[in-house]
Amino acid sequence: MPLFTHEAIRAKIGILVKAGVLLFFPVLASAQPANNLCGNATTLTPAHACLNTAGTLTAATYTAGIGLPGCGAAVADVWYRFVASSATPTITVAQTSGIAGLRRSQLFSGTCASLTSLACSGDNNVLLAVGLVPGQTYYVRVYSNGAAFNFTICITDPHNVCTSAPRLPRPLLLVHQIAQLHSLQHVTFGTGL
Repeated sequence: MPLFTHEAIRAKIGILVKAGVLLFFPVLASAQPANNLCGNATTLTPAHACLNTAGTLTAATYTAGIGLPGCGAAVADVWYRFVASSATPTITVAQTSGIAGLRRSQLFSGTCASLTSLACSGDNNVLLAVGLVPGQTYYVRVYSNGAAFNFTICITDPHNVCTSAPRLPRPLLLVHQIAQLHSLQHVTFGTGL
């Protein structure tokens, strides 16, 4: 038998209230994530290897607006942004806690006031972007169609920055010197005497 029944607790509270005693019960509440709104999107930096950034949907709310939901029902979302360094980065969202299968991610171009949905991950850890413009800012919405969860997010872009650099013409002097060395292979040297 429990030490305190609901009736016993209510009776004791009633006695205290009649006596003029105020009761305070702590209420546990979580603050919304800082990146709960698109305008406060957390900046991610694409890298050759995954540089995980921790995230949560705990206490997050749903963002309504143009281009949303776009990929299906959502009950909570948080926002990230990055500047593309190539046309084909990979966005990885790995759920670290909570009920499996609830994570979703969505890629947008535009501004927070006017978003255009480009791609959705579905229930998959990886979103493969295509056709992005290097130097342009893009937004990623991580969301749930159910309960909150914790996750990590990263953007990998293993492209070789040297291959995207403009090719410089060979200096003509170097080409001329190579040609001269090639012609010297048929020359014999003497002592000059």
